[in-house]
Amino acid sequence: MDSGRFHDLLDRYHDGSATPGEQAELESMMAGDGECRRLFVERNLMEVQLGKSFASAMAGKPRRTLRRRRPGASEATWAAGAIAAAVLFAALLLFASMSTTPTERKAETVRTTPELQPQPQPSDPPPLRRETPAPDVRAIERELEAVRREFEPAPVPEPPRREPEAQPTPPPKEVPPPPRTT
Repeated sequence: MDSGRFHDLLDRYHDGSATPGEQAELESMMAGDGECRRLFVERNLMEVQLGKSFASAMAGKPRRTLRRRRPGASEATWAAGAIAAAVLFAALLLFASMSTTPTERKAETVRTTPELQPQPQPSDPPPLRRETPAPDVRAIERELEAVRREFEPAPVPEPPRREPEAQPTPPPKEVPPPPRTT
């Protein structure tokens, strides 16, 4: 006995969605196996007990029939909706980015939000004014160069380099002629 198949058929039987062929298959499984009969009886008893327990709550409500759902119908609807939403969002971003440049948006934000601009407070001291003239930059650079020259160590002269003397090559040795054999 295939336990998974039996429980699937039993669920379909109790839901009222079993076909006549599935009902016949369920009956043949129960005829051949005592364990299947026991499970069938327990499940029927549980259905009856649940029906009694909730009968008072369901007394005034009509019984709802289950609708058969086409396979893949809701997934296709969701996918189409998601694609449409993504296209609309992309179009919105594209048109928003083309309407103004970042500089214009920044200037517009500053113009439209005066509370973000710093306002002078009455307790703030007045801004400092430069009373002294700007220093002469060239004069300062000359003084700095003079100080550097004064404190730089004097360059140490390098000793003159001597070229290595050329070694005289010894004269070639004379090789005696080979002895003649007659």
